[in-house]
Amino acid sequence: MIRLDTLSDLLTGPGPYATAYLDATRSKELGPQEVDKRWRGLRRSLAEQGADDATLEAMDAAVGGHADVPGSHGQLVVGAGGRVRYDVALPEVAQRQTGSWSPLPDLMPMVAQLGARVPYVLALVDRTGADVTVVGPDHSWQERQAVAGDTHQIRKVGVGGWSHLRYQHRAEDLWEANARQVAEVIQSAVHRSGARLVLLAGDVRARESLRKNLDERSAELVVELQTGGRAEGIDQQKLDDEVDAAVARAALDADQAVLDRFAEAYGRARSGVGDVLAVAGIANTVAALRQAQVETLLLVDDPSSDQRAYVGPEPVHLARSAEELTALGVAEPVQDRLDAALVRAAAGTDASIVTLAGGQLDLPQGIGATLRYPAAR
Repeated sequence: MIRLDTLSDLLTGPGPYATAYLDATRSKELGPQEVDKRWRGLRRSLAEQGADDATLEAMDAAVGGHADVPGSHGQLVVGAGGRVRYDVALPEVAQRQTGSWSPLPDLMPMVAQLGARVPYVLALVDRTGADVTVVGPDHSWQERQAVAGDTHQIRKVGVGGWSHLRYQHRAEDLWEANARQVAEVIQSAVHRSGARLVLLAGDVRARESLRKNLDERSAELVVELQTGGRAEGIDQQKLDDEVDAAVARAALDADQAVLDRFAEAYGRARSGVGDVLAVAGIANTVAALRQAQVETLLLVDDPSSDQRAYVGPEPVHLARSAEELTALGVAEPVQDRLDAALVRAAAGTDASIVTLAGGQLDLPQGIGATLRYPAAR
């Protein structure tokens, strides 16, 4: 499940848009030249479709700009009005290396790829503090912060006499104070980023103290890792693999919860039992999106689909016919891909999206939604 509220500025801006998905992988030998060569082919296609020179020149400067991303990866660049409107490194090369010039940005390939990821906070802790990494909703940004607590007399010391307990208690007080400081940083990150997972690794005693100091919302998100920490010699690849596995599990669990909720609600609606809190099919789902009624949009990812929709200036301006939008006061409806219109409507009405593979769910016309409030029968 993915939330697209970070794209609201992009999706409400004026078009048309140039959207490019390219392979941004660099080899050691040729590096930037390889990426530039791939971009040139997409650039020619965009120009032939009508993209203006100013927009393409702005995109020139952005292509290949994620040189710090290692290994095989993709890049999505969206331009409009002579400037880059969106630029993100994708963890995988998109299946479709495409360039499109259209009324709306083509975001469905990105949504399908990033749906298996959730925003999270990773904290590598010890008794002196933590290294905290915050990964945002679409994994396009990260924040890193080192939290350094008080280290004076941080270790328990083996002194004797009357001062022994005083030294012991002083060390434990410092551990606790440092844990509170780390907890405040994590809580702020959770609330700011909408993180759905807090991953902890490192010193066992420090993790125990930290968990006790987290607020209820953050504590419920904690998953403890077996690998990683702040000490020298940590196996970074092993830590990365464990983080990726934990994030993928959380995404799958969240998606399955939505699918279960949809199946129950849609079954009740079809049986005429209770309120209608789920709809399926293009017409019913489009109608619900127009009313900002959708909580989570369920959509089969079908790159070969030729389904189209009419759209207007606002995210909720979508319909299967121009006449429908004209009746709603849209002076000049334009046509674009249905999935692009659905993504814009979902993002513009603060809905989440779950993308499905064909046959994963019995979904009429490959589209459905859970609803925030009941629809009329």
